[in-house]
Amino acid sequence: MAIKSKTKKRTPKNRAARKEPSMIEQKIQERLTVGVRELRQDASGVLRLVKNGKSITITEHGKPIAQLTPLVNPVLSDYVNAGVITPAVRKYDPKIDKPLPNPDGIDLVAQLLQDRARI
Repeated sequence: MAIKSKTKKRTPKNRAARKEPSMIEQKIQERLTVGVRELRQDASGVLRLVKNGKSITITEHGKPIAQLTPLVNPVLSDYVNAGVITPAVRKYDPKIDKPLPNPDGIDLVAQLLQDRARI
C-alpha cells in the first residue's frame, strides 16, 4: 500500500514570470539611470530592461560611470563598413573559379591531421 504525502508541491516563484515590474524596475524605466547599489540589488531586473532594448546609465554618487546598452547582432553590411570583409565583385561561377592545384601531390587532409596532432 502506497503512502500519500500530505504536503503540497510548491511551485517556485519565478520573477521572470511576474507580469508587473518591480518597484526598482519602474523607477529605472522612468529615468533610465541606476545607481551602483540599485544595480547590485536588482541586477536581473536591470538586465531584463537592457534585453528589451533600453540603454541604462550606471551612476556612482550621482555621476555617470558606465552605459549598459543591448548588443545588436551584426549584419554583413556592418562587417563591410568596418573593413573586416570585402564584398564580392561578381557571383561565383564554377566554370571560371576552379580550385587551386594540389601542391606536389600532398595529401592535405593527412597534413592537417598531422599538424593538429602536434598541438
